[in-house]
Amino acid sequence: MINGEESLPFVLSGPAPARDTVAGWQHWCRTRNSFAPAPVMDRAAFGPLSKRKKVLHNLHRTATHANLPLLDTPMSLAVEKLLTGRIETNALKIKPTPRAGVMLSGGGYQGKTECVCEIAAAFEERWLALHAYLNSCAAPAWPTTWPTPRPSPAPPSPSNCPPSRCATSKPPPGSRQPRPPP
Repeated sequence: MINGEESLPFVLSGPAPARDTVAGWQHWCRTRNSFAPAPVMDRAAFGPLSKRKKVLHNLHRTATHANLPLLDTPMSLAVEKLLTGRIETNALKIKPTPRAGVMLSGGGYQGKTECVCEIAAAFEERWLALHAYLNSCAAPAWPTTWPTPRPSPAPPSPSNCPPSRCATSKPPPGSRQPRPPP
């Protein structure tokens, strides 16, 4: 309770964190596993609650359904294996050559973004732990709190690619093919 009012941990106090900024990404990584689902109640337990508590419990149940955990499906495990390998390989690459990426496709609201962000956050935790182990004199934090002006690891950056800007292996139907040079 805060000032005599019940706290509502399942309701965001502001907008959802913008995962495309460093601060938003860090906030999401810290809080991504902090959601507590609504407790299961039978009619006997739900009946005597006050109207306010019933409304809050139903709101918490709705929030629980909107924040279902990711499941280890065969596809998510395959994506995790591929993406973890790519991220680790790219993180260790020294040359300034292009880094291999991964493009996920599928219907809307199937968990692609959440799956990729969870994989990237898990990699970041391992990477920062490794960085702290190998470079124990540096503070295990992001650039704003480093004690020296040395470069620090950057967070992974999952991004969305609008279909109109994504490279495809085939040109869109009806588009003109450029002629090869003579």
